[in-house]
Amino acid sequence: MDTKKNASETADAEYVIKNQENLIENMKYKKRLELQRIVLSRLANSELIAADKQIENSESELIQLLTKKK
Repeated sequence: MDTKKNASETADAEYVIKNQENLIENMKYKKRLELQRIVLSRLANSELIAADKQIENSESELIQLLTKKK
C-alpha cells in the first residue's frame, strides 16, 4: 500500500512541478509580448514624429516656392 501511496504522491509532485514550469513559461511569453508591444509602440510613435516633421518641411518648402513666384 505504501508503494501505491508513494507513487501517487510522486505523480502529484511531478504534476505540480510541471504545472509550475508551464506557468513560468507562460509568464515569460506574456512578458515578451508586452515588451514587443512597447517596442512597436515606440517605433510607431517615432515614425509618426518623423512623418510630422516631413509634412512640416514640405509645407515650409511649398510656402517658400509660392512666395518666390509672387
